[in-house]
Amino acid sequence: MLVERDLRSSGATVSLLAESDLPLACGDMVQIQQVFTNLLLNAAQAMAGKDCAKEITVSFRSDGQNIRVDVIDEGPGISATQLERVFDPFYTTRDGGIGMGLAICRNCIDAQGGNIWATSNHSGGATFHFTLPIHND
Repeated sequence: MLVERDLRSSGATVSLLAESDLPLACGDMVQIQQVFTNLLLNAAQAMAGKDCAKEITVSFRSDGQNIRVDVIDEGPGISATQLERVFDPFYTTRDGGIGMGLAICRNCIDAQGGNIWATSNHSGGATFHFTLPIHND
């Protein structure tokens, strides 16, 4: 709901893919919501100016210890040099960006005991991955 208007105005759509019977993850909802907000808006902005469909795919799966989330866009991707620095504070690849969104994402995910990283897709675009520990009763 927080990003629906921005996604709609950019022409981006979001598809959700999740394993059945996915266990609950541990974490602070506000911080995880901040991560999703940043990653979805970044994905939409990465695809700005693209004339065809702007699809963002968010997938959820479990490895038994963690929930892994992948946010996949079809933008220009991220160079190897940029991948090394993309989570650094004040580093940005976007005109007008301030370079804090991904640094905040890293802090939020680290605080939950998870990991976050990015990869460039072979077919174009980028994927931001993060993990959160599974909630054990």
